[in-house]
Amino acid sequence: MGQPVVKTRSLGKKYGERYAVVDLNVEIRQGQIYGLIGQNGAGKTTLIRMLTGLITPTEGQIELFGECGEQALQKARRRMGSIVETPALYPSMTARANLETQARLLGIADSASVIGEALELAGLDNTGSKKVRDFSLGMRQRLALAQAMLANPEFLVLDEPVNGLDPKGIIENRELLKSLVAEKGMTILISSHILSELSLLATDYGIIDNGRLIKQISVDELQRECRQSIRLLTPEAEKAVSFLKDHFHIKDVEIAARGALGKEIKIFEQLDHITRMNMALCKVDIPVNAISMEGQDLEAYFIKLTSGQPLTGGAA
Repeated sequence: MGQPVVKTRSLGKKYGERYAVVDLNVEIRQGQIYGLIGQNGAGKTTLIRMLTGLITPTEGQIELFGECGEQALQKARRRMGSIVETPALYPSMTARANLETQARLLGIADSASVIGEALELAGLDNTGSKKVRDFSLGMRQRLALAQAMLANPEFLVLDEPVNGLDPKGIIENRELLKSLVAEKGMTILISSHILSELSLLATDYGIIDNGRLIKQISVDELQRECRQSIRLLTPEAEKAVSFLKDHFHIKDVEIAARGALGKEIKIFEQLDHITRMNMALCKVDIPVNAISMEGQDLEAYFIKLTSGQPLTGGAA
């Protein structure tokens, strides 16, 4: 993966006596699609608003493209595009007129070709004279995305980008974002509560709970932790693993941290032999304090790490 695009150090935001974000240390690298996950009020939108310069941190530091300090950050933010909360659109204008206005504000030269490409990418090139006030919520979301991409940003920040999209629009949005990374080398930060969709898109995840980052994990690491396995607890983990490798020809196995009932072993193959493994270990006097099947999806993993409540509602 490429160089860091975003790094935060001990970042905090306080409102009165309450911290919305506390001691946040996030790192997002070039080419990642970074999924930001958290309950309502967890601090997702607060982080995004600080990254985009809409609010100022109470403490800590933000680094964008290797730059820090307010003046340098203002310059670095020109390399960003974003959709944060309600997009700023002119309802009495067409999609093209909205983008022409935004292009003038950004000082974009040769805006006609840039606008045409953005409209095509967002699937709005055939909206003609239709006014934005007559757009569906999904169409407005796509227009906001076209607006965010006008300046050809290197870093795209999206807060709940699939809200209001129908299934076809969600698929098109997913493929568009993937193509921006593959073809343009873009880096994308997405805050979303639709974990089933995020799991089809993100390469990395940051999980926030009560204003704190509790986990950063790559999709490969997540798949490893979530995939189906036999979970076995024994005080003689090394001996158990050696036995299982010899007698069951198991290769895909790992030893995790020690707990109250011994070290945890995860076995990722021959899952239908769980009973035989248990009996065989007992016969050679290797104690098994617990054995079970384990496996979870992204939502179950999120619930396990946080407050134990399902993820519902919008971003916060």
